[in-house]
Amino acid sequence: IDPKHRLALQGLGVIAMLQGEAYEALMYLEQVQKLGSPDADTHLYLGLAYTALNQTQEAILEFERAKTLSEDPVQIELVKAHLQKLSMVSQAAEEQGGGEPKTNP
Repeated sequence: IDPKHRLALQGLGVIAMLQGEAYEALMYLEQVQKLGSPDADTHLYLGLAYTALNQTQEAILEFERAKTLSEDPVQIELVKAHLQKLSMVSQAAEEQGGGEPKTNP
């Protein structure tokens, strides 16, 4: 009913991500960001979507934002694990001569 309902858009983004539709998830989650006040969950799922699309630097930024905003210790540990994995992938890519590293979600 309301195409700018923040929570509905976030839910659609999460569902798309869980179904393996990273581009679709990104579309919904970026709309949530444009509406303002995205929360840790939005940033977490944006990070997962960017990771699935092999956009490592964008994923790292979103995970860092999620870590900053989250008050959930379990979510913070999850974000840290993703950041550690992406950091290792980035370092390996730099050692092999650069380029955007390839990652698996």
